[in-house]
Amino acid sequence: MKYMLLIHQADAPTPRSPEEWATLSEAEQKAVYADYQAINDTPGVTPGQARSRHEVGDEVATTKFTSVDEFVATYPEDVQAILRQVRATIRRAVPEAVEAISYQIPAYKLHGAAVIYFAGWKRHYSLYPAPDDLVEAFKDELAPYEVGKGTIRFPLSEPVPVKLIGRIAKFRAKETAERA
Repeated sequence: MKYMLLIHQADAPTPRSPEEWATLSEAEQKAVYADYQAINDTPGVTPGQARSRHEVGDEVATTKFTSVDEFVATYPEDVQAILRQVRATIRRAVPEAVEAISYQIPAYKLHGAAVIYFAGWKRHYSLYPAPDDLVEAFKDELAPYEVGKGTIRFPLSEPVPVKLIGRIAKFRAKETAERA
């Protein structure tokens, strides 16, 4: 079966709604899911690569982002607005941080060390890393969100918690500076 798997691209044949999903046969649903899982489970493939990587038959291509603008531009307009808000919040919270692409997702660094990353997904956007001390410090505020494996997931369907993200970025910047 030859098809492209681009999770967030508007022209992707991957179903974007339960109604579209229902039109696929069980075999097609399993194939889409298996390919998506294979891409995300590939060692060394980062979230940005998994999202931008597509398979056509045996050929594989991976997008290499060179700027945060380029990264954000790959999303639908409504998601771009959310990611721009996350980006602006981090930049306001840690204005001295250097913005970069690392592991094919936006990263903010101080003294060469990563402070915080973000990435967008089909139904949420994430902040990385979320070490145990950060999760504990923001335990009550993070309660409504999915937190696990060093990641905080915020639903795209809810308002961006600007103040919380700003405080998380400042917390991470302080941790990073203390280790430098």
